Amino acid sequence: MTLRMKNAIPAIAGLMFGLLPIAAAAQTEQEKAENGSIVDLQTVGSDASIQQNGNFNEAFISQTGVQQRASVQQNGSYNQASVQQSGQGNRASVRQNGNNNRANVNQNGAYNVASVEQYGSGREANVTQNSVNGVVVIDDRGGGPPITVTQSGVQNGQADAVVIRRQ
Repeated sequence: MTLRMKNAIPAIAGLMFGLLPIAAAAQTEQEKAENGSIVDLQTVGSDASIQQNGNFNEAFISQTGVQQRASVQQNGSYNQASVQQSGQGNRASVRQNGNNNRANVNQNGAYNVASVEQYGSGREANVTQNSVNGVVVIDDRGGGPPITVTQSGVQNGQADAVVIRRQ
């Protein structure tokens, strides 16, 4: 059985400059059975999208603040992804291809960027950024222990960058 569901949920998240409305938008697309997704936008000028193709996948996106962007793409079964963002201008992307993968991204601050790509089965990645201009890129195509990255603070306005590629 194939279940195909598309939702575009534009919501007025607030008023800026008097009468000018600024919208937040969320989109979910699910194929196959028993996938679950939750999008919680308490934000202005932000958007979130979730695409799931497989069975028993779970995705959660929560955003507060201004101009946040987040996307989750899951292909396979039993994958879990969580993105939580607060502040301004944060960007997060999670892409999972395979089965039984886990990804958690938590960003607080401004202009942080996190990208997690997992290929194969049994991968786990955890990203926490409590900073300004932090950048984390994880490309996990090999096996091994969970990957955990934590960044805090500001380094004289410079971007802190961590890139992990496991083949």
